[in-house]
Amino acid sequence: MQNYFPRVPGVQLAFFGALLITALVYWSGLAGSFVLDDMDFLVVNRAIRVTSLDLSDWIAAAMSFPSGSHQGRWLGMLSFAANHYFTGMDP
Repeated sequence: MQNYFPRVPGVQLAFFGALLITALVYWSGLAGSFVLDDMDFLVVNRAIRVTSLDLSDWIAAAMSFPSGSHQGRWLGMLSFAANHYFTGMDP
């Protein structure tokens, strides 16, 4: 069988190197608190506090951009809801 994806030397090393650098850059922020617009998007916005797999809760969370106009931010709000679902309200 022909291999359509040949191994390129160093690709795995570059990937894990980039992963390590990313982890080092973001490590100090993991113990941080809510800042700037986090209060409006996360703390005050109860729609992103999804605790079940009910589809209507997830849709409400995705459409819960605080300004009233969704401005194409549904994916970000959905990401906040998924983060709350798996980790709770922990910055």
